[in-house]
Amino acid sequence: MSFSVGLRRRGGLLLAGVLAAAASLLPVGVANAQDTGEECAPLAVAGFGDPGAAVARGTLEPDEADCFTVTAEAGRHVLRLTGSYEMSATVDGLSGEPGCYAQRNTTGWCELPESRAYTVHITSRDFQAAPYEFAITSLDGTDGCHAADTAWDSPAVEITPATELQVDCSTIPGSAGERLDSFATSEAARRIVDPSGAEVCVRDDGDGCVLQGDGPFRVISYDDSPYTLRVGSLSDPRGCATVRAGSYGTAPAGSTTTNRCRMLSLPDAGRYAVGPADAAVDSEYWSVVYDADGRKLCPSGIAWCDLPSAEGSFMLLRDPYFDRAGTVLVPAAGTAGCEQAGAGTYRGEIGNPGEWDCLELSMGPGARIAAVRDYDAETEPNYEVIDGSGATVCYEENLRYGTCALTGAAPHKLISHGGLGEYGLWVARTDTPADCEPLPAGTFADGSPYATFTTGAGVFAGCGSIPAEHASREVLQFRAMSGTAVMSFSVIDGNGKQVCQHSGGTQGWTGCALTPGQAHTIVYQGRNSAASYQVTRRDITATAQGCATNPATAVGGPSTGGPIGDPGTLVCRKVTTADARDVLHLNARDSLGAANVVAFDSAGVGRCDANRSCAVTGSTSYQVLVTVPSYLKSPGSYRFDAMRIATEAGPVAECPRVPSISYGFGPLTGTLDEQHTAVCASLATDYNDRFNTDITDTAGGTEKAVPALYDESLDNGCYNSMPGGYQCYISEPFGSVASPSILVLGLPEKVSQTDYRADFLCTSEPCGTEKLTVKSVTPTTAAAGTKATVTVSGTALPDDAHVQLYSNGTTIVGTTVSISPDRTKLTGELDLTNAAAGSWSVSLVRPGYQYGLGSFEVTQAALVNVARPTLKGFAQVGTKLTAQPGTWPAGPTSYTYQWKANGTAISGATAATYTVPASLRGKSLSVAVTAHKAGWQSATAESAAAVVMTARRDHLVLDGYGDMLTLNTKGELTFHPATGKGGFATTGKVSGAGWATTVKAVPFGDVNGDRCNDVLVRSGDTLKVYKPACGKAVTPTTANTSLGTGWSKYNLFTSPGDLTSDGRADLLARQASTGDIYLFAATSDGKLAAGKKIRTGWAAYNLMAGAGDLNGDGHGDLLTRHTDGTLYWYAGLGNGQFKERVKIFSGWGGSYTSLVGPGDITGDGKADLVVRDKNGVLYRNNGDGKGSFSSKTQLVTGWTYVALF
Repeated sequence: MSFSVGLRRRGGLLLAGVLAAAASLLPVGVANAQDTGEECAPLAVAGFGDPGAAVARGTLEPDEADCFTVTAEAGRHVLRLTGSYEMSATVDGLSGEPGCYAQRNTTGWCELPESRAYTVHITSRDFQAAPYEFAITSLDGTDGCHAADTAWDSPAVEITPATELQVDCSTIPGSAGERLDSFATSEAARRIVDPSGAEVCVRDDGDGCVLQGDGPFRVISYDDSPYTLRVGSLSDPRGCATVRAGSYGTAPAGSTTTNRCRMLSLPDAGRYAVGPADAAVDSEYWSVVYDADGRKLCPSGIAWCDLPSAEGSFMLLRDPYFDRAGTVLVPAAGTAGCEQAGAGTYRGEIGNPGEWDCLELSMGPGARIAAVRDYDAETEPNYEVIDGSGATVCYEENLRYGTCALTGAAPHKLISHGGLGEYGLWVARTDTPADCEPLPAGTFADGSPYATFTTGAGVFAGCGSIPAEHASREVLQFRAMSGTAVMSFSVIDGNGKQVCQHSGGTQGWTGCALTPGQAHTIVYQGRNSAASYQVTRRDITATAQGCATNPATAVGGPSTGGPIGDPGTLVCRKVTTADARDVLHLNARDSLGAANVVAFDSAGVGRCDANRSCAVTGSTSYQVLVTVPSYLKSPGSYRFDAMRIATEAGPVAECPRVPSISYGFGPLTGTLDEQHTAVCASLATDYNDRFNTDITDTAGGTEKAVPALYDESLDNGCYNSMPGGYQCYISEPFGSVASPSILVLGLPEKVSQTDYRADFLCTSEPCGTEKLTVKSVTPTTAAAGTKATVTVSGTALPDDAHVQLYSNGTTIVGTTVSISPDRTKLTGELDLTNAAAGSWSVSLVRPGYQYGLGSFEVTQAALVNVARPTLKGFAQVGTKLTAQPGTWPAGPTSYTYQWKANGTAISGATAATYTVPASLRGKSLSVAVTAHKAGWQSATAESAAAVVMTARRDHLVLDGYGDMLTLNTKGELTFHPATGKGGFATTGKVSGAGWATTVKAVPFGDVNGDRCNDVLVRSGDTLKVYKPACGKAVTPTTANTSLGTGWSKYNLFTSPGDLTSDGRADLLARQASTGDIYLFAATSDGKLAAGKKIRTGWAAYNLMAGAGDLNGDGHGDLLTRHTDGTLYWYAGLGNGQFKERVKIFSGWGGSYTSLVGPGDITGDGKADLVVRDKNGVLYRNNGDGKGSFSSKTQLVTGWTYVALF
């Protein structure tokens, strides 16, 4: 009986008993029964043949194990296991011995060292329950063995296994030193062993094996299906069928037999075609030819074999599926059965399996030939050419391409074999091109000459010729004009070298490098069906004809283009450039994306061939063919780009260098159209850089700009990996010196405009030649309570990095503000609001990395000024200035002041206000403000310096007092110096004659920066600014600048001083027709801005005077007198406007004819008022500094001037 189940243990229950010796082969939980006390079911040792009850069977769950006790004699045994491939059988204690282990596909050959009981474990690592069977078979003895003989005609041993576990034995005769070989159908396993079961030889690939030691010898074999076993002697090939040599054109020699061995009987030693051929089906078997000593001579099917002697050689069929076969045995050097042949078409028939046909060629040694077979015949035999000795001189490839040279001795024979039925061959010489139809030279223009090749009605091949007068490189093209059969061609020069070829199609073309001065032969190969082909050749060098002239443009230049015909049409454009070292970008675009670009240099050498853009260099002329492949639809027209992207010096100026590509670059934005077809950039790339792209049409279009990336090799490394967009690569070899690459972003195929945005992300970061380095940080100190800006220097600094401080468990994470375009500077901000003073470690941090930068000192919090102090008021003699402390975010509790002249502290000037003395005239005045707050470092900030000017009407003595300007009836403008005591001196006056008595003058302050006040004069329709030197009169010839024309429409002019807070005096004018007031603000170039209407309807005011600053707020003010006798004050706001009027006097000055605001003439620093009545009496009203005046004081009489200004 068989044991269906032994004692089973699940994995995990026996962990404590696992043996170290078996741990490498047993799953967790399997133990040796002898060591654990485990009881295992007994299992008998099987003999040869059906094992019967000596089989263990069971089903194992995952990670389960069964064990069996086997009592066996010492010696060799075979272990066989069926079931899951994840099961194994192991003999405990012998896990390290070879063969003592079995699996579903591995049979164990185990040497048991002694006679005793052994434990065998069957284990499963399968994921599901699985059944198994196991047997162990002894190799001792010959009981149950079959008897076999080594003669080749003896009966084979037929074995039908009762179970997959069955092991069979066959005894064989033999002696030491004899060479044997064994065969089994179904690939049954077999070994030849000695009496002990030790293997004495193994199955080989044809050399057999040599018996060693003493017999009797046995063949041990096994398989899971019926098989046939045969063992034969190679050193004594008894029982072989004898075969005698046959001839060409006949059936195989010898009879058809099932005997594997054929003794070859030869008329002479030499080269023979030897092999088996199945008479029933046209097939060849695997065979080996041996010499008389049983050593392999030739392995193959039917093949040439050099046989060393006439007798003793034999052929052995080794094919496991051999049934019966005849024998091919034909002498290579023989001519019996050969047909005489020259050039032409031949028809033959292979009437028998294994028949070899022969054409004895009339061409003598040294000739070159082509032989093309008819692919439409019943069969397509193999063919080759051999010489008179039988040596092969040409194979099918040489014959088909026309490069077969008849070397060796005559006669040469064209041998055909293989297949059954009629066949056809076309044979021609290729070293006599004059025998073939010439192919005329053509052009790329319409109406080019061509030749015609026609097939059908038995014609399937032919030849043409190219005369010796040809270009060094030409394009050969064929196109089917009728029929659908395919053709191909091969071109051979006068030396027999194939210079080009094209494989089959209904149309196609290729470039040919023709040998100078030699005629060439063209071998055409088509099909035996009705078809006609147009064949054309065209010069493709710089002398090519019919190409459109196309000079290369700068990057972004306009495109060219034109119509394109049917698929296969070649349109030529001659692209030129001044220097052969220029690099050109070429691209053809069309609405279907069908056009290809193929570029040839001036010598006709192909430089690029692509359905996308490419780059070329090395020539000043390129013949660029634009064509649509035959399998695509023609778009009808195309656009073409040819632009210069680099010169010998490197990328052109239109391709600016991207500062850094370490992590990518972009965005690139703009618009492309047919007038501006591309943009480019130079990239400092390195080996294996890779970029993903994100390219969009910002206007919402679906067609997007197309990138091309050219490295040093000029390969375009951009590929469209739909749907993810383009990916761009650098393909330079590792270790090469990095060189710039050039990115070109061009118009897409199907649209003529795109608004592009393109971003490039480095996926192999860092890209480029710079690697990430972190060098230093500045500054290395900052005050607590502030936000410190620091700069990290390095290379390839990344966007995800930030500055970080650490001290005593506290981390301050900075914020990255910016990274310089070249990624050498990272600017960050550290918030030190709550930072403790002391030393901190500083580093640059990015995910997964930290780069130390030393220490960072946080000092005590300091007050910080964010908006510097300012001066309120005008820096002019006599003015009281007020220091505005500026902005201090921390909120100082107090301020101290120090006024400075030309940067030097003014002794005693430490108040918030300062009245400017005359001694500072022309010096730079500023104020330093120091802020204070308990617990904080004090800090000082200084205002901008202002140059101290004289009073705005101080023209003569420059003493800070306002002078009076008058015009008399003689046309003299006279400056009257103020005394500083309230009047005007009668001496020290200066006059300038030559003025019309109708002019209007305005004392105006310094417009040209010479520290001397200037005068505006309106004469006629023109207004000019006159610039007299200090203390000098103003005359019509004084240096002046015109302020334009159109000023006659104004009837009143005055200057209150600075109305716009820019430190420059401004002008007011009243339009006579409307009474509207216009502001003409002074500009930095000494001129006036366009007039701006600031008040309307002021015609009721009959007197108006710019009075300077009446209330000390630093803004110019205005006085007006109404026709009703009321005097009003308009206070300036400093923004070009005035506050609403304030009445000063009513019923005032009905007799006054002039009103002048000269500034301070009394020496008290306050602006005063001067009036003149109709009798020429001059009066003064003292200013109170608050916008009003005292009662009048008479100054002088007899001031009957035409005007006072």
